[in-house]
Amino acid sequence: MKRKHKIIVIWMIVVGFSLLTWLVINKNKKTTTTNATKAKNFQNSQEVNNKEQVPLLNQSQDDGSFYIEAETGKLYKAGEYSHVGASSRGAEAYLGDGGATVSYLINVPQGKEGEYDLKIKIFDDGKHPDGTRNATIYLNDNQYHYNHISKAINNWFWEDIGSVKLKAGTNEIIFMKDASTPGAFVMDAFKLTPIN
Repeated sequence: MKRKHKIIVIWMIVVGFSLLTWLVINKNKKTTTTNATKAKNFQNSQEVNNKEQVPLLNQSQDDGSFYIEAETGKLYKAGEYSHVGASSRGAEAYLGDGGATVSYLINVPQGKEGEYDLKIKIFDDGKHPDGTRNATIYLNDNQYHYNHISKAINNWFWEDIGSVKLKAGTNEIIFMKDASTPGAFVMDAFKLTPIN
């Protein structure tokens, strides 16, 4: 009888562990899906209101690019660790809270729509592990990612996000910190350069 009890106990431990593993995996999947859904819902809910609240930027350079200072954006869902404005590094968008976003509107003249290269000017001190400063970038109906790789630069540097599409007229770009972590997504500016 003791052997039968041991088998039942072992079976219960295996089933319990399997159930716990399944719950953890599905909770992580649900959190990831929930964050993506929240960001998309946030983007959709802000679309109409942003046009009145966020300044429309017409900062086209001589080469047809757009250079946008981070402090010109509108901050949403900011907690205790997020701000847009002055710091010891200068003016910046500092997203320290998971889900914090900063939004910009860019006016693209008719005939200038098309493919652009997106670069962001960010700060990294190398004190936080890879992934700590990850951010998702929403541009109109498209989604892009900044995947943080820790660099001990302790200064501003340009990071290439890649090719994006701008339409003629108003384009909304939103930067969202993916998660609450010890390291913030810190941006000084971003630049959109036409791809010929």
